[in-house]
Amino acid sequence: MRSLAKLARIALIVLPLVALGVVPIFISGTSPRIFGAPPIMWWTVLWLALTPVCLFSVERLRER
Repeated sequence: MRSLAKLARIALIVLPLVALGVVPIFISGTSPRIFGAPPIMWWTVLWLALTPVCLFSVERLRER
């Protein structure tokens, strides 16, 4: 059970790194606009908001 929690912590740490570092390479097109802004901007704003949630979850898993 301990290794599952460790694996979940690692996944929650790596998820924002991949979301902000790798995925924008593939969605960098400006073709479909969302409320006048390119999708890359919305993706970045979304993950800037979700990163603290992931890190808070890592901290909660660490305390158990």
